Amino acid sequence: MRLKAMVLIASGAAVSVGLLVVRQQRLQAVYEMTRSLERGSIHDRDLWMLRAQIAESIRPERVVRMAATLGPMRPIPREICQPAPGIKTPSKREQNLTRAER
Repeated sequence: MRLKAMVLIASGAAVSVGLLVVRQQRLQAVYEMTRSLERGSIHDRDLWMLRAQIAESIRPERVVRMAATLGPMRPIPREICQPAPGIKTPSKREQNLTRAER
């Protein structure tokens, strides 16, 4: 009878320890996920700051001035804009569907 009680207590302790381990793993996973989300929001904030700085420094007249220093401009030939051979281009219907989704 004593042996049975000791085995029961030992198995209960083992189950309790196992549950504590699983709980700790879940808490650690939630903590890591929260930290990842915080890092992502910090990166997003930094990205928006950089975009704002770029928007402040690039004005249409400045772009025209920069383009003038590069010399005469001409359009890119259509052949260069074509996809490489073997790459499937979307049909007009598929293009219209993706535009409608936006």
